[in-house]
Amino acid sequence: MSFTKGNILTPAILAVFCFCVLVHGSWGEEQLTVEEILENYEGFSEAAEDYEIIFPGTKWCGYGNDASNDNDLGVQADTDRCCRSHDMCNDTILTGETGHGLKNNGPFTALNCRCDNALYDCLSNVNTFTSNTVGNLYFNILRSRCFKEDYPQTSKCKIYEISYFTCVEYEKDTTKPKVYQWFPAKIYKKSPFYVLKSPIE
Repeated sequence: MSFTKGNILTPAILAVFCFCVLVHGSWGEEQLTVEEILENYEGFSEAAEDYEIIFPGTKWCGYGNDASNDNDLGVQADTDRCCRSHDMCNDTILTGETGHGLKNNGPFTALNCRCDNALYDCLSNVNTFTSNTVGNLYFNILRSRCFKEDYPQTSKCKIYEISYFTCVEYEKDTTKPKVYQWFPAKIYKKSPFYVLKSPIE
């Protein structure tokens, strides 16, 4: 997953990262010591200054990537594959730029909804603490909208997510031609604690 600098939600993301390390205590095969946890916390704090954070145990989930090549994955490889595919989406609109007639005024690079939907399905299918935490961060906290070509949306809400106080799907006017437009982020349904196969996942 790629984010851009200037993200006002980075402190919230940092807090979740630190919480994950403190609660789980491991992102690989070995348990972290107290000293290592503190080192991780300090590393995250330093990274926050530059708004460049990669989710623990991954190399592709976060701002840019920390991989040496396209085949380089973190210890949470299944989750990392999801983020790597998302990073390689070939239809994006960078912050401040225009594509398909849409201006991206948001703080993140916007992706075609098919790429965000693929990320959602991939993380949900991996279904570990790491994948579900990343899913919640991207879809429920960052709420990064996506774009696609579809029938024009109306102002009438079709599906309202009461737990997030937001409309996640609007009625469409099928009498008009399809156009590129913005769509709200999906709500990631699985909790990070939904399934834990082992303390390190």
